[in-house]
Amino acid sequence: MTPTRQELITLCNRGIVPQEHWHNRDSAGAQKQLAEARSLLLAGCDFRLDDKPPTVSDKDTWWVEITYKGFDYFEEGELSTHTFYIPTESRLNSSDGKDWY
Repeated sequence: MTPTRQELITLCNRGIVPQEHWHNRDSAGAQKQLAEARSLLLAGCDFRLDDKPPTVSDKDTWWVEITYKGFDYFEEGELSTHTFYIPTESRLNSSDGKDWY
């Protein structure tokens, strides 16, 4: 089942973990990526689940491609697209408020 925009925003909010619970060298990057994805989704940017390997969504991660008006849009008229990883509900539940990454 494909998550809605609001469900993805809620997952981004729930995925924010206090720094003292981080336990992976990439935890900070995962947190920053969640914040960026959340902001773009809240801004109404187009999104779709990515279905091209290696970024295929599974039980732990939604791979979400978001398209937005970045630098190139204002200089060249081209939209920007970035793929974000967002933890699923089950992944967040199993992490029990700790680092899900």
